[in-house]
Amino acid sequence: MSDQQINTLKALGLSRDQIANLISGAMWYEHAGGAPLKSYWNDPNKLSMRDEFFLVANLLFSLTGIIRKSKEDDEFLPYQVIYLYFLKPNAQSVLSIDSLVNQHCYGDAFAVCRSLHARVNLMLLLSLEPNLFNDWLQNPKEDCYLEGHVRAELDKHSISTMSHIYELASEVIHNQYQANADIGYFEKGLFSNIPAIENQILVIAKFVLAAASYSLIKFGLLYTSNNSVLPALQEMDRYFDILISSCLVPNRLEHLWAAIGEDRHWKKVGKGKFWAGGLFSFESYADQLRKFRASKGKGQRKTLGKEYSRRLNS
Repeated sequence: MSDQQINTLKALGLSRDQIANLISGAMWYEHAGGAPLKSYWNDPNKLSMRDEFFLVANLLFSLTGIIRKSKEDDEFLPYQVIYLYFLKPNAQSVLSIDSLVNQHCYGDAFAVCRSLHARVNLMLLLSLEPNLFNDWLQNPKEDCYLEGHVRAELDKHSISTMSHIYELASEVIHNQYQANADIGYFEKGLFSNIPAIENQILVIAKFVLAAASYSLIKFGLLYTSNNSVLPALQEMDRYFDILISSCLVPNRLEHLWAAIGEDRHWKKVGKGKFWAGGLFSFESYADQLRKFRASKGKGQRKTLGKEYSRRLNS
């Protein structure tokens, strides 16, 4: 880790502990075969979108070092198991997206984004009711666990699934003409370098990965009683606040191509009114998670739909 890289992180306003946690995640990932740490965060004056992508991705990895300190009887444990179960494919997706974007293989990068997106949507659903995890493991083909059903359930509870992004990636996977045109398939050259598409892919991946990390932080803060874990989670929650005010601001110009859906993905929500897209709302998710995890005496606890309740009681 160079002084220049440390200065880049300091310029963001990160504390010493936040920088240490982030670097530990980055070093773990590099040691495991992921992207080399020396390849990003090298300009203290300007962050590239790839730099921001790794600000979020390495948070995903640094959190694993925190939850290792947890106790077996901690109520935080059920979601830790879910988070760690999906860690390996999520880590592989990070490297895949980075590599594919670097080689200008945009269609394949969108395919990986869609896979990552579906996985994180499932994680978010399970964060609302972790007891469903065992049932999903045993019965993954049940209708309620299909991707469309998961997204519909999350949407019902005001948790954004960025469905326009999912639909675009699905169209790319199925080689639909308009989607291929949108991502530069008909540009000159076999591996055309299109910075706008690279930016769009990294923004999508950045927000999806951020949702995964955020779910663990917020779940842990609601549930852990471990004095070794709680301060570290609080520090990472403050780090996330910095991200939300910088590289995860929804209305940034660099985010608009991902935030606003193509008109074919718009949904009618009223007379003369259409839903045109948007990115993940961290505030809305945190509010819903509190309602689902509410203790007795602190308001009525929300529950998932009937088909999920039936799976829990079967």
